[in-house]
Amino acid sequence: MRVITCILAALVATSSAAFADQPLRHVEYAVATNVDGRASTSRLLLDLVGTTNDRGISLTIAEPGVADPVRVDVDARGVVTIAMASDGPLSPEAKMLVYFFALGAQNMTGLGRGDEWAADGATGDGAQHRTRFRVVRTPGEGRLDIAFTRDLELGGEHTGYRGRLLYDAFKVVPLSVDARGEVQASELGVERTHDVRLALTLVKDSQP
Repeated sequence: MRVITCILAALVATSSAAFADQPLRHVEYAVATNVDGRASTSRLLLDLVGTTNDRGISLTIAEPGVADPVRVDVDARGVVTIAMASDGPLSPEAKMLVYFFALGAQNMTGLGRGDEWAADGATGDGAQHRTRFRVVRTPGEGRLDIAFTRDLELGGEHTGYRGRLLYDAFKVVPLSVDARGEVQASELGVERTHDVRLALTLVKDSQP
């Protein structure tokens, strides 16, 4: 079994790019959310607008109910910085998509069944995360079926996700994410637990 600590690669062919009117890449995801049995659907639109020499990326992400796309900068460890002009924090669905999209800072070509790696640290919004990955199978050329766990601590709130990530290592993009989790938080002095399921599926990609 090979343990991946930090494998470096560029997300796109150029190591850096200036911001331009046209994004370097445009992707769209269909999103299904279920919180305590209440289901909803939405769509996330993500544009890759720039890269940096230290493997960071700059994105804009459009969410339902938000007037303007949110500009975020993500470093090679997946730490997100939201532009000051943005209206507010990202939704849990958008945070998960941004983190998995930023895995392009790692070269996952050549990984096989049983390979695993881990990441810990800040997320950029005050939370701390512990994320673990393990390749379960390789269902197609360049495709990785990855089991993951992701635990987030923010103040007195704990969120624990367990799920699967289908990733295309050649196109450097998550194809789908299916995560089940529990959110434990204090509400009006009462400890409550909410059951959450998030499913994201790639439905549009500007890269052929």
